Amino acid sequence: MVRKITQQMLDATIGSRKSITATGSVTDGDVVVLNNDATVSAVGAVPAVIGTPAVFESAAIAYNDVCYVDTDKVVVIYEDEGNSDHATYCVGTISDTTITWGTPAVMHATGMHYHRLCYLGGGTIIATYREIVGNTGHVVAGTISGTTITWGTPVTTSVNSIECDVVAIDSSTFVHAHWDHAVDLGKAAVGTVSGTTITLNAYATFESSYPTSLGIDYLGNNKVVIGWRRASTLAGQCIVGTISGNTISFGAAAEFNSGATQYVRVATVDADTFVVSYQDVGNLGYGTANVGTVSGTIITFGAKHVFEPANTFWTDIAHVGGGKIVVVYTDVGNSSFGTLVSGTVSGTAISFDTPQVFNSAGSNYPTIDAAGTDRVVISYEDSGNTQFGTGLVYKTPSTNCDAWLGICESTVSDAEASIAMLGATVTNQSGLSVNGIYFVANDGSLTTTDTGRKIGRALSATDLLITQANA
Repeated sequence: MVRKITQQMLDATIGSRKSITATGSVTDGDVVVLNNDATVSAVGAVPAVIGTPAVFESAAIAYNDVCYVDTDKVVVIYEDEGNSDHATYCVGTISDTTITWGTPAVMHATGMHYHRLCYLGGGTIIATYREIVGNTGHVVAGTISGTTITWGTPVTTSVNSIECDVVAIDSSTFVHAHWDHAVDLGKAAVGTVSGTTITLNAYATFESSYPTSLGIDYLGNNKVVIGWRRASTLAGQCIVGTISGNTISFGAAAEFNSGATQYVRVATVDADTFVVSYQDVGNLGYGTANVGTVSGTIITFGAKHVFEPANTFWTDIAHVGGGKIVVVYTDVGNSSFGTLVSGTVSGTAISFDTPQVFNSAGSNYPTIDAAGTDRVVISYEDSGNTQFGTGLVYKTPSTNCDAWLGICESTVSDAEASIAMLGATVTNQSGLSVNGIYFVANDGSLTTTDTGRKIGRALSATDLLITQANA
């Protein structure tokens, strides 16, 4: 066995090597990635990108929501203050970090508040909102074709509905939740859709003290999670609802913040985990989040994690996959600028990156939705531009380590470098453990922790035999 390994060591010094032009600087010993232009760069962090803002409504707006749909389309719904507060929608197309908007169109020619959306798939979208005068709540289905939506007949949710939200369960089912002001209870119901016709089934009560700052998301396995502020105590609570056929039943509510709470939103991470974001009014209005863990219908919350140590309004949250979340909010502590922050969930802990300003002006009603596994789309009212309705795409920070090619054997800048690949032995490492199996870490370094990106075996403290090809 020793003789065989020694022979492999000798044979592998030839291996596969190629001279490839580097983009930027690469250093002897760097793990590199092959770029789309056939150059190489050092593996490492890919910075976040905030796309160029694009106006969807050249008039003042309020209470908007944005929803990502199939084939890189997004839909925004909003209160058009430039047109008698009518409920209005606009469909946009996104390409990488660019949005191109279609023409806005009125969907309900009455003054409306508290718009929320969800996408069922197959071109079907659900909208909910309530009338400004009289507070009558509605839910309606629409069919998307290009940049046009054909809406069905709105169904009344209550003669006096205040805040509301809606979430997709499958291609023909959704759950609608709201504060039913007619009886001052928190209620939710299962809705079914055929074409653009909605059947709204019986409502079940989840809160006996009316809920404000309402948010809902789908956990999977026929379960939803709802978060809200309790009117009687102002504390923040969440509850799990279980869907059976056309009915929904609830477990016990769990408190995530005992102090005054506002702007509650929830985002599912996996079937047993979600994150709730909110303004912690009892702690100077700081932007805060907790991880909730679900077992059956029982919720256990982890510790509070502050993402913005200043007064925050209008928080909203999205999960983009792999435990990565993005929160958007109005940073009152920074001139009410539109701000976002990425975070990573691990167990009941959240590690937040440094917040980034996406709009250096007053930004009201920011909302967010995941647009794939590395992007989100954001809509907001831009007070720095006459309160126009505006949207943009944010690409989350990432790493290009999954696309590693080999190890560089030169230190160059914008010049040809020798790249060692499968079968080659490099002699430019340090601190390796002899016979250790090495993997590519997220930052491009070598690690013995299994990241799923195996690269080779250490022959000495400095020599690594590349045993894998990343095809």
